[in-house]
Formats: sequence, structure tokens, C-alpha cells
Amino acid sequence: MPWLSIQDRRRRLWLQGILVGLALLVVMALGARAQSPGVAAVVDRALSGQSVELLYPLKTPAEVNILRLAGITAPDLDQVPWGPAARDCLNQQVREQTARIEAIDTNVDDYGRLWAYVWLGDRLVNQPLLAEGCVYIDEDALVHHSQRQDWIHAQERARLLGLGIWNPDQPLRQSPTAFREAQTTPSSTEP
Repeated sequence: MPWLSIQDRRRRLWLQGILVGLALLVVMALGARAQSPGVAAVVDRALSGQSVELLYPLKTPAEVNILRLAGITAPDLDQVPWGPAARDCLNQQVREQTARIEAIDTNVDDYGRLWAYVWLGDRLVNQPLLAEGCVYIDEDALVHHSQRQDWIHAQERARLLGLGIWNPDQPLRQSPTAFREAQTTPSSTEP
């Protein structure tokens, strides 16, 4: 545009820069809204393969600082070596990280935990845990989650590769619930 003066060209470039900046802001705002709602919290440490402790409590109807990851089940800590390995696997993911917490309910369970999905950026913590064979899918809790198929694929891949709880030389043979029930059931050899 040779007929525009230098000042007009500068104004035009300045205006284009503003428009590009505004367009970027709109795209970022839409991207932020595309993420699920949640609250930011700092994870202190993993307590088990499916529970984390927060550095500061969340304000729900009651203050809570322990979260139970929804959609997965981890071996009991006393199920050695799988329980401690699951805890360590989760700890590597979340320890001292700022996470986005998406509570599935505002009420705490019988153990004082809030059931929630824990996000690091745009990634749910559950999928890497499944992919490494540290935990397995809780089918009852995962009925309608948008990432259900990704989680199923991650778990199946770990199972086929024999990772973690799926290791054919040392598989997890008992669910955590069955394991705990067996620990509390009196022996049949007692009088």
C-alpha cells in the first residue's frame, strides 16, 4: 500500500497488533472455560495409591485436606508390594504440585475424604497411574466420565504389557476390599 503515509502504516500495524492480542485473549479465555471447573490446591503428598493430602484444607461444607481419587481403586497399603508401589507412583505424580481439584460431591466419605478428580494442567492424574499398572479402574465410579475410553485403553495396555499389578510373575490376586475382609475374618482353625 504505497499510497499510505508512514504514520498510517504504523497505525495500521498498531491496530493489527491490538486485534491479534485481543484474539489471543479470547482464545485463552475459551480454553480456560473448556477445562472442567475446579479449585486450585497444593498437594502435599500421597497417602496411598488413591488418596492425597493437601497442604491447606479446602473449604467445602466442612474443611477437608484429604482427597480420594475418583474413578480408580488402588491396592491396600498392606498388600505388599503393590500398595506401597501405588502410593509411590501417585507421589511421583503429585507431590508438592499445584493441582486443580474437581470434587464429585461436596460431602466427605466415612474416612473424612473428599472424592474428587485431580488434574495437573489438562491431564487427569488417573490415566498415568492406570498406564503404569499402579491402580485399576473403579467401574462403578467411572460410568459416564469423558475420559473413560482413554482410561480403559491405558489399563488394557498395562495389563497386556504385564506392568505393576498385572505382572504375570506377581499379579495382584485380591481386591483391596477382599484383602481387608480376609484380614478381619477370624481364622477357621480357631476354636
